[in-house]
Amino acid sequence: MKRTEYPRPQFVRRDWLCLNGTWDFAFDDEGLAASQHWELDSHGLDGRIEVPFCFESRLSGIQDTSIHDRVFYKRRFSIPGEWSGRRILLHFEAVDYECTVYVNGVPCARHIGGNAGFCADITDFLRGEGEQTLAVSVYDPARDETIPRGTTKVKTTPYTGYVVDVYRCVYDANDREEIQWLGLVDILEPHVYVCELDWKDAKEEFLYFLEHLKGMKRLGLELQEDWFSEEDDISIWSRILDEKWKPQQCCLACIDINSDSYVLFPCGLAEAEQLKTLAAQLGRCIVGPVEG
Repeated sequence: MKRTEYPRPQFVRRDWLCLNGTWDFAFDDEGLAASQHWELDSHGLDGRIEVPFCFESRLSGIQDTSIHDRVFYKRRFSIPGEWSGRRILLHFEAVDYECTVYVNGVPCARHIGGNAGFCADITDFLRGEGEQTLAVSVYDPARDETIPRGTTKVKTTPYTGYVVDVYRCVYDANDREEIQWLGLVDILEPHVYVCELDWKDAKEEFLYFLEHLKGMKRLGLELQEDWFSEEDDISIWSRILDEKWKPQQCCLACIDINSDSYVLFPCGLAEAEQLKTLAAQLGRCIVGPVEG
């Protein structure tokens, strides 16, 4: 199935291609992928899966609800001729939980954490013209309770090793300021300094993700559920925290990424001012409570 959705419309570029759709797929229950080099062109996979759906779901085309901690994805792709001479970025919106990405049999990226996207510059791993091979080895131990599983404490069906929204795009020199700004978010988010939430997210999600950010502990910031009303939204809750944290010279910075979501960053007022200065230099801004 050919898919055309752009997973983050606020970042859409002129030149990009979606890699969602049908991938070759296999369970790696015996842990043989590394020793047998499944990433190479010479090793085929018998199964098929529809990305971005996890193999437990019906839409994946598999619907296997048994536990498989290791899975392997593979597909071929081609680079459009008009992209010649430009840098190629490969984006994953999420892979749960640990993964290694291979392009033409060579590891080009490793990532840990199923709640954050990542990207890799794969330009130097491409081979001239013609088809390229992309492979992803995924490890997601279903019985490991130390791994973040979201707000749901008990799941009747586990969701293992899924790959969410894969696409590639090109960038030019005139994209540099945007890349620097979004790169800042991409650095902070996997290291749990910021969280990105939709403006419609409920109070439960707001509290859960905020309380796990490293800045909360580092700055000794308090977060009490009864400070917030279910009827309000993130913009109101953020201003409440600004007032509550003012005696500690702290605030909740909201990083503008030109979308209807909030990238929330608990920090000191001095840090917020530095961030605002950087934002101004890159033609961006810090919105929300910090502006007030």
